[in-house]
Amino acid sequence: MNNILVNRYAELNSCDVIKMRTKIEVDPLTHLETETVEGACLRLANAWKTTFLPTKSAVDIIRSLIEYAQAHASIYYSSPQSILAYAYGNDIAAEPYMPVCLTGLAGTGKSHIQHALARLLCNKDETLKLDGHRAFPLTSFTRVAVSGQKSISQILRPLCRPEIAKGSARIPESALPQECARWRYSTGACLFSVDELQFLAQSKEATTLITQVLQALAEIRTPWMFGANYSLCWKLRSRPPEATQRLLSHPAILLPDPPESDCWADLLETYERVAPEIFGYAIKERLFELWSYTAGVKRELVSLLTHSYRICRQRGAWEVNWTDVERAYNSIEYSTSRTDVALLISQSIQGGKLRHDLQCPFTDENTSESLEKFKETLRRARSNKVISAAIDASMTASEREALNAVSITNRKKENTKKGKVVRLRKPNKPTAESLQEAGRRFKDIE
Repeated sequence: MNNILVNRYAELNSCDVIKMRTKIEVDPLTHLETETVEGACLRLANAWKTTFLPTKSAVDIIRSLIEYAQAHASIYYSSPQSILAYAYGNDIAAEPYMPVCLTGLAGTGKSHIQHALARLLCNKDETLKLDGHRAFPLTSFTRVAVSGQKSISQILRPLCRPEIAKGSARIPESALPQECARWRYSTGACLFSVDELQFLAQSKEATTLITQVLQALAEIRTPWMFGANYSLCWKLRSRPPEATQRLLSHPAILLPDPPESDCWADLLETYERVAPEIFGYAIKERLFELWSYTAGVKRELVSLLTHSYRICRQRGAWEVNWTDVERAYNSIEYSTSRTDVALLISQSIQGGKLRHDLQCPFTDENTSESLEKFKETLRRARSNKVISAAIDASMTASEREALNAVSITNRKKENTKKGKVVRLRKPNKPTAESLQEAGRRFKDIE
C-alpha cells in the first residue's frame, strides 16, 4: 500500500542511505598562508567542526531512531486517512513514549547526530492531499534547541502549530503538551529531538526544571530523544525514581571509535583532505598517537590539530610536523583537555571514581562491554606512551634529528619506488648530562 506516512521512513532505513545522505565533507582549504595566523586557524577549526563522517556507532543510533519513527507511523497512521481523526479530534489515544537519552563525553558528536537526522528527514517539504480536505503539511522530524530558552513554554513552542510557535497566539503553559501532541499527530510527525539541555543546568533549581521540561515533552506522545552529557545524566539520576524510570530507561551511549578502527582512520584522512596543504607528517602513521592525545574525542582532536597549526605558523613554517603536535599537546592552551585525557587514562588503570562529566552513569551487560573496550584502549594508550618515551629518552640529539627528518618528509617519499634508509648510529656511552636530559623527557608523560 502506498502510504507516504510510513514509507518516508522505510525508504531511509538503510545504513548505506544514512551514510550517503548525512555525510558532510567541506571543500579543501587552500592558500591558508595568505591569511593571518588566527584567521587561518578559525577557518580550519570551522571546516573540521562542520565535517561529519557517519561512523558505525552514529549510523546505528540514527537507524534505530528511524525504526522507532517507522514503527510509530505504522501503528498510528495505518492509512493516510488516519490523519483526519487527529486533525479534527481532541484526544490522542497514545501512551507517552520513554525517550532515548543520547549521552557520551562532551565533544563526541551528540549534536552532530541530531543535525544529521535533520538532513536525512527534512530534505524536502511534503504535504498530504486527501479528497474533500485541505492539504496537510507533513512533519518528519524536528530538532528543538534549548539554548536561550528559559521556560517550558519557550521550549515547547517549536512543536506547536505555527501561530503559537511564532507567539501570535497564546495558550496556558499547562495546555501546551496537549496542543503540541494534536499538532504533531495532525502533521504526521513521528520523531523529534531536544538538544543543548546543558544551558538549563546553570542554576540551583536546574535539575528540577530540566526534569519538568522532559516530562512535559513526554506528553507529546511521539518517539523522541534528548542529548545529554554525562554530568547532566548524573543529576537526573538523583531525581525521584518515578522520574528517572521514565526519562533514563533507554540510554544510547556514544563512545569514541578505537584507534585501530576504520572509522577513526577515515575521520583523520577526511580531516587531512579538508586541509591537504598543512600536514608535513604521515597522518595515517600517527593514528594511535593522535587518539592517545585526545581519547578519540572529535572536539579535542579539532582543538589539538588547530593549535598545532597555530604553533607551526608562529615558528614561521607552513607545514605542521609532529613536533608541532607534541608542543600543542603540552601547551597551556590544551592543558584542560590534556588533564581530562590523563584522568581517563589513570582511571582505566587504577579504577576509582571520576568527575561526573567524565564517567558514564549507566552500567549493564551491554554498556559494560563497550565501556571496558574503551578503557582497554586507554590503557594501551598509556602503555604506548611509556614505550615511546623510553625509546626517545635513549636516543642522542643527532638520532632524534634524523628521525624527525624522516617523519617530516615521509609523505613526500611514500610515492617513490625506493626509499632512503636513515641509519641511526650506535649510541655512545651515556653521560650524567645525557641521563638527566633523558629523565626530564621521560617525566613529561607522567
